[in-house]
Amino acid sequence: PHRSALKSLIFSIVLAFSSLFSLSSYSQEIPTDEASIAAGKQLFDTNCKTCHRVDSRLIGPPLAGVYDRAPSIEWIQDFVRNSSAVIASGDPYAVNLFNEYNKVLMTSFSSLKDPDILNILGYIKAEAEKPKAELPNGPQPPNGQPREGAPQYLNLILIGMVIILILLVVI
Repeated sequence: PHRSALKSLIFSIVLAFSSLFSLSSYSQEIPTDEASIAAGKQLFDTNCKTCHRVDSRLIGPPLAGVYDRAPSIEWIQDFVRNSSAVIASGDPYAVNLFNEYNKVLMTSFSSLKDPDILNILGYIKAEAEKPKAELPNGPQPPNGQPREGAPQYLNLILIGMVIILILLVVI
């Protein structure tokens, strides 16, 4: 009877500590409020924009979706503050990034605190989720009319060539 009570007590303690730690990870959520995103944009422009873009590769990788690709938010925070230490630890994800980007070390931003990095991630996520404007070579409008700015003279040339071919065959 004492053993089962002791096992129950140990199980309860482990469960309590695990829920305590899982609650602390919820504090690491990416913010979605406008003030945090605005602060993140300012931090991104000041610290990240030289080497990164949200949707395209520059010196470093595109950052859209980094919060889903990286091992964890905590990993991102550690990497931002001291990438060389994370790489030196042998972390496989960090070593792969380092090798993929020509063994260029990311600048360490030890002055950035967790909330700062979360705000940057909030800005990146907000930018990545914005609807993209359609490119000029996108699909035609549904009414069948050519896109604005499309070269309409090409249609005239094709019609003219068809007429010339018909006349050559008939004559």
